[in-house]
Amino acid sequence: MPDQPTAPTITIEDLSAKIAWIEPNYNYGSVTSYIIKIAAEASDVFTEELVNCDGSDQTITQQKYCLVPLSVLRAEPYSLLFDSLIRTKLTACNLNGCGEESDANTEGALIQTEPDVVVTMVEGLQTDEANLHV
Repeated sequence: MPDQPTAPTITIEDLSAKIAWIEPNYNYGSVTSYIIKIAAEASDVFTEELVNCDGSDQTITQQKYCLVPLSVLRAEPYSLLFDSLIRTKLTACNLNGCGEESDANTEGALIQTEPDVVVTMVEGLQTDEANLHV
């Protein structure tokens, strides 16, 4: 079985959280998959994100990271609020079984939101040749 991995690192890339990790010592059997879990808001309940971060996907296993849209993290089952730490855990598996789950990260990216739509601007009454009033 693989050793316990170190806690994943979380960064923001475009409008997604990038969950990245270092492959642990795999003890005579290459890592074949990972179990990647994300914590719900103000909770120690960690849930697998199988749509965007399926650790059995060989592309994700080989690149050692996955991207989860921030909109997914703000929705159920995670419900992360603005400025909350995105907390994750990781387990490595090989043909001999799955190793011990990593500790959760204690630092890293915070949840963000997309900017609101800009209100349509209108030329104000005080506009003249030298000033633009909106």
